[in-house]
Amino acid sequence: MLGFQESTTGMRFVWIPPGTFLMGSVASEDGHKPSESPLHAVSLDGFWMGVFAVTQGEWCKLLRENPAHFRRGERYPVERVSWHDAMTFIELLNLGSGGGYRLPTEAEWEYACRAGSRTPFSFGETIRSNTQVNFNGSCPCRGLSKGLYRQSTMPVGSFPANAFGLHDMHGNVWEWCRDGYDPDYYASPQAGLKNPFRTHEDCKDRVLRGGSYDNGARRARCAERYWHAPDSRYDYIGFRLVRMP
Repeated sequence: MLGFQESTTGMRFVWIPPGTFLMGSVASEDGHKPSESPLHAVSLDGFWMGVFAVTQGEWCKLLRENPAHFRRGERYPVERVSWHDAMTFIELLNLGSGGGYRLPTEAEWEYACRAGSRTPFSFGETIRSNTQVNFNGSCPCRGLSKGLYRQSTMPVGSFPANAFGLHDMHGNVWEWCRDGYDPDYYASPQAGLKNPFRTHEDCKDRVLRGGSYDNGARRARCAERYWHAPDSRYDYIGFRLVRMP
């Protein structure tokens, strides 16, 4: 699998190949929301994506203070970071590395999460075990028994990678995206363009993807859309980066 390691922080990246996928979900999907409709085809150029969410150790190589609540080791994801905090990290990283790093767009994130799958999760229709995802097992997928709720983040890479080699795209921490949040964006003509991006100049919130340790299974779906104000800081919010070729 094609990849590289960023020299300043040690972050690992893998190549996400160009392609076309169906973005969103159908009404019959467990957890579906109107903002995930209509299902629409999206084409993307290839890009590099972080194998893991940014860790506390990587954060502290650029910024002195560790903002995380769960300070249990350098391999835990950094959390309690706002969208603006993530942008500060990216600015410092680009100054020292030659540039090209940024947050993923919402479309890039979902494409990378799906990794060629068409199911609610990259590994299938449901989360059947807490060995697959760090989530609140007291709120399982429809028809399944309750499971483990760890009440904490876990070190990155604790759960299996998807077909693109990316870990923890489901659960652990929500991940900031570059886009402004617009619940009606999928119905706009721009949503079907190549490399779509919803600008945030007229949006009060930013997109979050992936679910967290504190959320039930439905919130960890590939298509799940969430949002917060860009200055929000919670112990269930982190981020990962992409780099353009």
